[in-house]
Amino acid sequence: KIVRIFVTGAAGYIGGTFCFEMLKKGFSVLGCDNFSNSTEIGIRKLQKRFPNFFFKKIDLCERKRIFNLMQKNKIDTVAHFAALKSVPVSEIHPEKYWKNNVDGTKNLLEAMSKNAIRYLIYSSSAAVYGNATVQPVQETYTPNPESVYGKTKVECENLIKKWSINGNKAVVLRYFNPLGSHEEMLFIDNPFSDHGNVISSILKTSFGKSEFFPIFGDNYDTADGSGERDYIHVADLIEGHFAALLYLEKQNINYDIFNLGTGRSTSVKELIKKFEEVTGLKIKTKILKKRKGDLSVSYADCRKSNKILGWKCKRGISEMCLDAYDSVKKNLDEL
Repeated sequence: KIVRIFVTGAAGYIGGTFCFEMLKKGFSVLGCDNFSNSTEIGIRKLQKRFPNFFFKKIDLCERKRIFNLMQKNKIDTVAHFAALKSVPVSEIHPEKYWKNNVDGTKNLLEAMSKNAIRYLIYSSSAAVYGNATVQPVQETYTPNPESVYGKTKVECENLIKKWSINGNKAVVLRYFNPLGSHEEMLFIDNPFSDHGNVISSILKTSFGKSEFFPIFGDNYDTADGSGERDYIHVADLIEGHFAALLYLEKQNINYDIFNLGTGRSTSVKELIKKFEEVTGLKIKTKILKKRKGDLSVSYADCRKSNKILGWKCKRGISEMCLDAYDSVKKNLDEL
């Protein structure tokens, strides 16, 4: 029975949202983060609101400290969100990405084994699929990542698969592109930090932090020439984690992989148009050259997660865009 969960990357956009929803359900949560791409603001909000939330500032590369933390606290399950996640930045700083994402995961798995913690949910990414020729992509597709970031995620999946053989249980969730914010808007994806994702660039432009929104390539083999992605509302994504937790607890499996997406692709140009529609703003755009590691089309085949996890997305692009904008507007003084 899952009672106390250890959450890595607990201060982040997705990890923090997950903590918040778990705490609301009455679970005890121990979180950790090194604040490399997040702040203490959300953590302080959780500490103030929930007596069942505990936190330690720690880096997963601090091997001994991770082991000691697990040894001193009764933990039965780990939700591993901590990672550096920007595709373009991973191309500039590959060593940093390998050290943080892969070495951190190695240390975590070693500490779990030594402390007999048997359950793990891992945040992977659609980036592992690379430029898949067949769309939508299924979980059975052989990973072929284009970016350094995607390669680190594949390596972590391989480490977890190996770890799961020894009587452990792991579920890998391959996210597509999370957008929006949960209802209370405590945790948001800070668009003004160095993420390099599409919605961050749209928001930077809409709040006057950028002169224009860069469209990287408009000659892809797509309907309007811009890249197509599967965007998923973060609230739907978190519900996917709850479904995975139940699956982990009830099913006799060692290792399984699920796509979390809507199963629909939206082009960059369509996303901008929808954002303008729901916010009433005008986004100035500029066509630039394609970037290394960027893909033309990537969207999920979600039949497996729909059927086995009993999970399905409920929210559409309009809601994602409006929630993303409103959450930044609400938290502007903290960014």
